[in-house]
Amino acid sequence: MPKLNLQLKISRYFLGLFLLVWLGSFAIIFSQAFSWGLTIFLTLLTLGYGLKILWQYVLLKNTIIGLRYHHVEGWKIQLRDEVFAAKLLGESTVSKWVSVLRFKVEEKYFKCSCVVWSDSLTSEEYRRLRVVARWMLD
Repeated sequence: MPKLNLQLKISRYFLGLFLLVWLGSFAIIFSQAFSWGLTIFLTLLTLGYGLKILWQYVLLKNTIIGLRYHHVEGWKIQLRDEVFAAKLLGESTVSKWVSVLRFKVEEKYFKCSCVVWSDSLTSEEYRRLRVVARWMLD
């Protein structure tokens, strides 16, 4: 039975997609015939929200940074300073480019999602993750 110990890195795919959407938002704001006050407000709002997303998800400051799986112990989710036991749910999606893993953490009321882009792991690690996740989902 496979054992996984994965440390997630920053994904260039996600960073590129994020920058495309973020810069596109600025282009839309400046292409509209808004008053200067509304344009400045929307620009600052978009800038602030984009920086928040950049800090939390792109730089992995407040998100899942590691996944562990052992056939006896099950799944473990690693945050910056905590590790939680979790159960992989059937609503997870696994594909060649990106995997959205949904977990139920015992200590938390809400389910948690972990988006793993294929370039945030080595190709061998991502392949092993896909195999284990698909095996667990069937």
